[in-house]
Amino acid sequence: MKTKIFPYVGDYQIIDPIKFYKRMPAKWIAKHAWLNKEYIETNMGPIKKAIQGPHDEKVYTGVLVVSPTPERQYYTLVTSGMSVLPMSYDPQDHCQAHLRAEVYMHLPLSWKLDKESLATPEWGWPVAWLLYTAKFPHIYRVKVEWGSAIELSGSPDGVMGDSNFTGCLILTSLKHSAGVDMPDIDPLLPINYYNLYPAYKEEIEDALKLGSYCSESVIRLQKLLIANEMNGPLDIKRKNVITNENH
Repeated sequence: MKTKIFPYVGDYQIIDPIKFYKRMPAKWIAKHAWLNKEYIETNMGPIKKAIQGPHDEKVYTGVLVVSPTPERQYYTLVTSGMSVLPMSYDPQDHCQAHLRAEVYMHLPLSWKLDKESLATPEWGWPVAWLLYTAKFPHIYRVKVEWGSAIELSGSPDGVMGDSNFTGCLILTSLKHSAGVDMPDIDPLLPINYYNLYPAYKEEIEDALKLGSYCSESVIRLQKLLIANEMNGPLDIKRKNVITNENH
């Protein structure tokens, strides 16, 4: 999926998670949002704070910052609000269990998450990509699911900081078991949690060459990333597993 305009946002508000949910517009307040919060705290760790971008009438989203734990020595940034509304889908697509999703990214302990740092491209771009991906399916009325790619037309400066990544892939969890990605918190409204994984041009092309959904190429790439120990927190200098080049 390619877009002509990437709405990079540096004007973030850092607020208490409870305040984030209290600000949620009345039409979107639902048990679903609270179940999402409870699931994150139970399975990922304590929520330290919420990061919110500009108000958008289409969908109310934010990024929850999950604190490191003894078992998880990294931050987990996960969207909240993307799953309140179902994504559009092809009527011939009978897999409606994939209509609600949230996306997350693991960041190292050294990543700066204060307001001043998040306002800069160097540190703020993961939050921008999480917020944008959360709104993407609702703005463009498409379904974002495992194997999808979020790319840019051209390479605007700063959208991925100082890295050589060109976009992100939507993958299942590279860090934990597959069962973590689809909690049974509500049989009627299941949420899929996807790893928003920054990737190089060659990796994205390789993953999508046989199609973007349930293709053998995406499975192969996931296994290749794990085999090369690329399943830890974000490393902007990590190796390109297709070209074997170091950045």
